[in-house]
Amino acid sequence: MNEHDPPRKHQPHADDNLAVVKRLYDAFGRRDIAAVLGELTDFVHLIALRHGRVARFQEFFDTYAAGEAFRV
Repeated sequence: MNEHDPPRKHQPHADDNLAVVKRLYDAFGRRDIAAVLGELTDFVHLIALRHGRVARFQEFFDTYAAGEAFRV
């Protein structure tokens, strides 16, 4: 990096990334879809596959609504 390079944005440390992945796997193992979605963005695509084909597709702008829809 030299004086002509733009300043770098904060890069998450590898341990931070690993912690996120562990939380996701733990929540998924508990079938806590709301917690899984809480680790992600507020914009969610929910896709259900059946026999290798898309059986259901929905878009949500709210992770809580997506979690509730998943339970149905």
